[in-house]
Amino acid sequence: MSKDELKILVTGQYWHSDYSGLISSNNATTVTLLPVEKIIRLDGEEEYDLVVIAQARRDFIAKESVDHLQTVYPNTPTVTLLGSWCEGEVRSGEPWAGIPRVYWHQWEGEFNRFASALAHNKIHDWQLPKTATPTDRIATIKRESFEGQSFEGIIGVSAWTNVQYEMIADSLSAFGIQTCWIERTTWDGEAKSLINLVILDDDSVSSNLENRINWLFSTLGQRPLVLTLSFPRADEVEKLKKLGAGAIVSKPFTLAEIRQAILDASGIGEKLNIG
Repeated sequence: MSKDELKILVTGQYWHSDYSGLISSNNATTVTLLPVEKIIRLDGEEEYDLVVIAQARRDFIAKESVDHLQTVYPNTPTVTLLGSWCEGEVRSGEPWAGIPRVYWHQWEGEFNRFASALAHNKIHDWQLPKTATPTDRIATIKRESFEGQSFEGIIGVSAWTNVQYEMIADSLSAFGIQTCWIERTTWDGEAKSLINLVILDDDSVSSNLENRINWLFSTLGQRPLVLTLSFPRADEVEKLKKLGAGAIVSKPFTLAEIRQAILDASGIGEKLNIG
C-alpha cells in the first residue's frame, strides 16, 4: 500500500547542531523525537514508517538500546544518521548489524527517495531485511537504473590516483556504465567522442582544482561535469557551478547520489544521451 504521509521516530543526538533543520515535520511527515533514556520504555504499540538513530559522535547510544529498538520494531526500516564527527570508523564506531548508515549531507536525497518509493509502492533499500548484504542493497538501487532509460557512451573519471578512480568506477559499474581514467587515456578524436560526461574527484576546493576544470574543458570540450569533493561549503559550491560544474557530490557518497548527480549534470550538456 502506498504511503502519502509518513510517521518517523527519531532518537539519539537529534538535538545536535549537525541536524538543525534537517529532520522536521511537514504536511506529509510526522516526526516523534525520543530521548535515548526513554528507548527502553518502548513497547512497539505506536507504529512508525521509519526509525532514525541520530549519532553525531561515536558510542553515544548503547548497543542494548539499539537492540531494544530492533526488538520492538523488527519490521520497521531503521537507519543511522551520522554527523560531521563521523567521517571514519575510528570516530563513528562500528556499524550496527543490519542498519544502513547515512551521513547528514546525504539525508535529504536519501529520505526523499525513501518517501517516493513508499508513495509509489516500490521497495527502497532501507526496507530490506536486517540480514540483507551490501550486495543486496546495491542490487535494489541498481534496479532504479536511470529512470528506466540507459546511459550511452563512457564516463571519463579524472582522479589523482588509481584507488580514487576505481572507487568511482566500481560505483558506476553497478549501473552498467563504462568508465575510463582520464589521466591515463591517450586522446584522439574517436576516444573523445565516446566520453559523454566527466566526473572529477578531488579533496578540496583550490586553485589547482580550478585549473583541472579548465584543462578538462579545453581538452574534451564542454562536457557535463560532476565533482566529488570532501564536504564543500555553500560558497564553494556556488563558485564551482559558475566554473561549469553541473552537480557536486560530497564524499562519501551513496550510489543513489552519484546516479542523481549524473542525471542533474546531464541537463547542461549536449553530448549526454539518455534514452
